[in-house]
Parts: sequence; C-alpha cells; structure tokens
Amino acid sequence: MKLAFSSLGMPGAGIDELIRCAEEGKAEGLELRIADGEAITRNMPATAQQAVRRRIEDAGLTLIAISSYIKVCSPAPDADVISALHETLELAASLRAGGVRIFPGAEGNGEVKDWDQIAAGRLSVAAEAASSLGVDLLLETHDSHPTGRDISRILRVVEPAGTTKALWDVLHPWRHGERPEETASYLEGSLAYCQFKDAVLGPEPGSVTLTLPGEGDIPITEIAGIAEKVSQRQGNPTYWACLEWEKAWHPHLEDLPAALSAFRTLLMPEATP
Repeated sequence: MKLAFSSLGMPGAGIDELIRCAEEGKAEGLELRIADGEAITRNMPATAQQAVRRRIEDAGLTLIAISSYIKVCSPAPDADVISALHETLELAASLRAGGVRIFPGAEGNGEVKDWDQIAAGRLSVAAEAASSLGVDLLLETHDSHPTGRDISRILRVVEPAGTTKALWDVLHPWRHGERPEETASYLEGSLAYCQFKDAVLGPEPGSVTLTLPGEGDIPITEIAGIAEKVSQRQGNPTYWACLEWEKAWHPHLEDLPAALSAFRTLLMPEATP
C-alpha cells in the first residue's frame, strides 16, 4: 500500500508546496484537482504542464490522477461533454497522470437507466482516446451515483472495457448504507483506488461532520484492507490509498499535514515513528 493525497486539502497551493507536504508526510502520490488558482488549470500552457510534470518526477512522486469536475450524466450536449473529456485526457497524458477523475452528476427527474445509458455512451467514445493516451477514466462514487452498485451499472456497459474504472470515495457508499464488502464486490475488476475521509454520520444521508482520520464512523482500516485485496486480485502492482481532505470546502478543518499524519498512523502504524 502506498499513500497519496488530494490537493483539495491545500487550496491554492503551488506544486512546490504540495511536493513539500508529500515529502514531510511521507506520501508517495498526488491527486491534483483542476481549478483556477490551483497547481494545474484547464488551459495551462504546455510549458507550465512540462514544468509541473518535471517537478513531480524529480521529487520521485507519482501523479495518480487529475481531478476534473466533468459530469458524464450532465444535461449538456454529448459533444460538449465528450470534448471536455478528450481535452482533460490530453492534459493528463501531458502531465503523465494515471487517470482523470470524473463525476456522474445526473440531474432532473429522468429514469436512472437513462442516466446510465447517457454516461456509458459518452464514456465509450472517450475510452478509445483514453486507451490511446494511456490514461484511465475514473468514475467516482458520488452525487447521483453514490454507491458501488450505482457505478457498476454504468461501467459494465462501457465499451471498450478496461480503460474506464471506478474511484471509490469511501464516504458516499457508507452513508447510503452500502457495506464495504458490498461496494468491493460491485467494483471488483474495475477498481482504480480509494479516496479516504472520515466523518461522524447523523440520522440522514446528508448529515455529515468531517473528522480527522480515525475519529469518525467510517471503517477506514477495514475498507483499506478489503480494497487492497481487490487490487491484488486485479493484478495491480500498487494499491493507492488517497486522502481527500476537504479543506477547500470546509476551511475550519485542520491543515492537511495533521490529517495526513493521522491517516498514515491509521493505515501504517508500524511505519509511524
């Protein structure tokens, strides 16, 4: 198991700050979100892309994914969504990222099966480009499709298979009542990695109070163990456990280094001084 973290935990940080945090926190991977004012942006010049890639490689880190906010169930025209997917895949390839995070993002009152077909059709078109670029499309358990069961409905009809994978955000299946072993069974064969966070859950699915890893209700160590076994059965050489600390959305949270330290202590107690 190797640790990574999302730049969501250090809003506005440049690539040097993120690398320093990784080195001090003994993380080996980064997940960089695409947003204005962040280390990578949608329209960043080629020279800037090359500079970021070199800094990451020189530091001996792995860019496991870049995080887009593309919604594959969006009501936008197919051409617009597919174009955004292609552009982001090219950015990921230039940065030598392993994948591109995307959301389901279904809206309105349409039937679930219609949303699934829309997403699968768009992903099938983009999957060919992803395969040629050597970048995975990573569909997250999120928003309209929060569980492994939801995501699996889409992935099983995407063609060609293999390039579009699942990103298991551990909060959402858990708060919707899907047990970790159930999520794993739905995602096995297509699991890329997990995004970890911890929280205290209220009586309703939307009632969530984020906590430091190990201080909430989510069984992080259990999920990590299950997911690592799935990864091994899939033949993956490395299982990445990625901390998604939501400092950008919840400024009152402690700074990322504290969360990363707690995360490492929880998952790798034997390696913690």
